[in-house]
Order: sequence, then C-alpha cells, then structure tokens
Amino acid sequence: MSTPTDTVDVDVVIIGAGISGLGAAHRITEANPGIRYVILERRDRIGGTWDLFRYPGVRSDSSVFTLCFPWEPWTRKEGVADGADIREYLDEDTPFPDRETTETAYKLTAGYRQLFNDVMDYVREQVTDPKLSAVRQRVRWWSAIALLRCLASSPAAAEQTLLNRSAVAAADDESEVDAYAEPRVLDTDLDDTLEAEDVTVGADTGDNDETDTKARKRLRELAAQAAALKGPRSDAKLKRLIPLLKELIDQGYHPIVFCRYIPTADYLAEHLGPALSKVKDLHIDAVTGTLPPEERETRVNTLSAHDGPRLLIATDCLSEGINLQDGFTAVVHYDLAWNPTRHEQREGRVDRF
Repeated sequence: MSTPTDTVDVDVVIIGAGISGLGAAHRITEANPGIRYVILERRDRIGGTWDLFRYPGVRSDSSVFTLCFPWEPWTRKEGVADGADIREYLDEDTPFPDRETTETAYKLTAGYRQLFNDVMDYVREQVTDPKLSAVRQRVRWWSAIALLRCLASSPAAAEQTLLNRSAVAAADDESEVDAYAEPRVLDTDLDDTLEAEDVTVGADTGDNDETDTKARKRLRELAAQAAALKGPRSDAKLKRLIPLLKELIDQGYHPIVFCRYIPTADYLAEHLGPALSKVKDLHIDAVTGTLPPEERETRVNTLSAHDGPRLLIATDCLSEGINLQDGFTAVVHYDLAWNPTRHEQREGRVDRF
C-alpha cells in the first residue's frame, strides 16, 4: 500500500472496478499498448454493482449478452442473469476472502399473527377514513407504514410506536410530511455525513388535546398486546436468533446484531443475556443512538478488547464512521432495511481491511 508521500505516475485513472471499469482498462490497453493506468475501487473486491448488491432476486436489467466482455463471451443459456452468476462470470481472483452469507426463516406465533392482523385492521380504518383531508391522510399513511415496520422488528418497537405520538402529526402540508417521513421510513437517506436515525416515527396521529379518543384507546390496547408478546416464548424471531448466535459463537465468531430501532436493540440486550448465560466468559453490550458518539466508540473499543467471546447489539448509528473489523467477525441483520445498501454499510464495518 502506498504511503501518502509516494507518487505513482499513470496515464489514465479509472474509477470503479465493475464491468465498465474492467472493460475500459482492457480497451485502453488494447488501443494504446504500453499505456499506464490504475483502477481505483473503494471496496475490497471487484464486481461493482454485482458484488455490492447481494439481496435476494437481484438480476441484470437487460440482456446479459450486452453486458459481457467481447473477449470473454457469456456461455450460459440465461439471457437475464442473477447477481451470483455475474460475479462468477467475472471470476474474481484477489487475496481477499469471499464473504459467506446465509439466510434463515421463522414463522410467527399465533399471538404475533393475531397482533399483525389487528394492527392491519386498525391502520386500514385510519387511512381510508373519508373525512380526512389530504394532509391528514398522508400523515396517517406514513405513520401506518412506520408502525408495520416496527411491528416486524420486535414487540418492544411495536409497543413504543403504538404509544408515541407521530412525529409528523402536526405537519401542515403533504410535502412537509413526505420530507420528514420518507427517509426515516424507507431508509432512503444514506448520506455518509448524516448519522442513521434509529428512533421510531410514532403511530398516534391525533391532536394533543384529545386525551381519550377511541383511536387512542385502540392504540393502548394494541400496545398491551405487543407487550405481552415479549420474550422467546411468543416472539419466534427472537427464539430463532438465540441458537443462531450460539452456533456462531461456538464456531469462534464475534457477532454484531444490527437492529433498525432503539427499542429492539434494548429488547435484545435484555433477553440475550439470560439466553446466552451458559456461554463461558461471553461479554455483551448494546450501542444505540441514545449514547453520545464518544461513549459509543468507548463501548465498542472496550468490548473489542475482551479476549473471550463477545457480542455487540447495535442500531445503524454504527453502520457508518466506525471501524469494527478488529473486534467483530460476523454480522446478523436482525431487521432487514428497505434499502439494501444499508446492509452493505453494516457489513462493510466488519468485512474490510
């Protein structure tokens, strides 16, 4: 690796080691033998888009025969290829190890399924109310989506969201509602200069002076349902996580469990301690946006310095800006982001040099 004082003289700088970048390097040297070039790639693997986006179902958006290199034709029968096949076609050969990935599934318990159905009935009623103005309907629409995301995250996140007033409840126009809610609900704001928010938007869209409306009573009832589902007995997602973490730790990994919301991270910290109490010398800590940046870094460093097994539970406040590769070796996405780039940001804190 060059030091900042080193100077490398080249004729051409190519940005990005994807299909276009590799193709450009070949064409440039083919037309200009002896030319000096360098390919700059921020990540530690070639492949560009096809290595970056690894979520299920990612495929080429046009005929793969138009993407492949003329000097190395595509020989498979598929005209539209998935990401894994394109990565294999590129035949990456670098000193970096392959990233190993896996997925797991769980089935909702009867109680959790009933809560989902009850929440769906409630939000449908709220959003389709014919007496709503366009702004109020927009407020309820975003709040409904936020509530469903929290419900899928954990009973704790669902409970808090059901009890909290919506952050957009007092908005005066639709553009104001969209500007606040869209990046927080859909995970669209991934600017590296901004800290990822891990708070819930809130489900109560009523006025502040309405203390005991029918809607608020219903929200309290749903919150009580969510609270009753806490723990591995009623929460199948948590129940599935426990043996998965045991397996990773037994294999010598130091996992990070990424959550979308603060209540979910706190909930996991509360339940994983007792559930993994038989793992000898295991240290567990949770880091969320409730902590100032300096304390987050201190906690991460303290846990990383532990010689034995360690488990970090974090929200996306750690998905940017902090290197975690020295202390942790596996990533568990407890909550899937709606923007897959968030997964890459999380994994990139660990899978790097």
